[in-house]
Amino acid sequence: MKASYIVIASFVFVLFSCGQKYTQADIPVSSIKLTPESLTLAPGDSYQLEAQVLPDNATDKRIEWITDRPDVVSVHDGLVTALTEGIAAVTARSGLQETQCKVTVVSNEDPIDQLLLLDRTELFLRAGASATLTATVLPDNSTPQNVIWTSNVPDLVRVDNGTVTALQHCAEATITAVTGSLKATCLVHAVSEQPEAIDLGLSVLWSNVNAGAYTPSSYDFSMHWSDAEYRFNSNTSPLKYNAQDGLLQLEPEDDLATVLYGNGWRTPTPEELTELSTQCTWEYVIRDYVNPFDRYEVTGSNGNKIYFPINNTWSFLTDDGWGISIGTCLWSSRRDEQDEMNARILVVSKAVTGIYSESRQNYHSLRPVKDK
Repeated sequence: MKASYIVIASFVFVLFSCGQKYTQADIPVSSIKLTPESLTLAPGDSYQLEAQVLPDNATDKRIEWITDRPDVVSVHDGLVTALTEGIAAVTARSGLQETQCKVTVVSNEDPIDQLLLLDRTELFLRAGASATLTATVLPDNSTPQNVIWTSNVPDLVRVDNGTVTALQHCAEATITAVTGSLKATCLVHAVSEQPEAIDLGLSVLWSNVNAGAYTPSSYDFSMHWSDAEYRFNSNTSPLKYNAQDGLLQLEPEDDLATVLYGNGWRTPTPEELTELSTQCTWEYVIRDYVNPFDRYEVTGSNGNKIYFPINNTWSFLTDDGWGISIGTCLWSSRRDEQDEMNARILVVSKAVTGIYSESRQNYHSLRPVKDK
């Protein structure tokens, strides 16, 4: 689920979709798969959406169905009925997780609109690196002709026939593809060339910044797990690191830390994250004029320090029900062994600290490491 934005005191931070702690007494919902993710109907037509609540042994798998445009479509137990022309979002919600289907209602006489789609809507590049975007016209999956590619900041991020090149680090650009009346965009983040490796007296060296961050305590570009290549198909099923291929550990070509920085940088393992959380001192530091965000100051046994911005919230289960705590969440390099839709993540907050299981499609931070 995409991030929502809230204002706390005088600054804005991102409230990300929440993960949960698994207990033997209550097993929360980790994700919902909705088929299809988009749908076109004529007024009077109906379609039964299929929703799968994961994990299969979740304690409460009840689904709440919601439409944001009850004048356009109605929904009852997943059965969508088109009422009048327009566009609506139908939401399937279970526990703290939800997913949506976009429903377009057109008259029987109107042709279905074409859509220009890029294979990436968000891209991370280090300065000097390039990547090629591919455009497709839906619904016939054809390759468009005479596509015009532009960048809103060509001096910082250039695009040439779909090939995007980051000219400077610490830049952000919107790449636009246009063919005829169709348009699609991709947001490009040009990140710092190389982080600084800090020795905290642990088994590995830690980056002084989160992947994509400009300064040690600034916010980063929060990302999906394995965001070097977002490997989910239109039905939100993993194309890699799934039950069929049995892969649990990120491979270098899918490790965003490796792709962005090279030079031995990679995503930490759950064991390395546990070492960081248990063998270093974590102090919550309130923002000031120099550092405008609350942050954790993490001190190693040798006195060296790194910082983590407070940029996530985390939901956890207690005897009194669900609670929410503010802290930092860091992806590990390992998929959940029991649930192909999830990966392991370190959560550090005032209320809970530890390794948890989190949906791979949610947005969290990544702190690169490298071997000594």
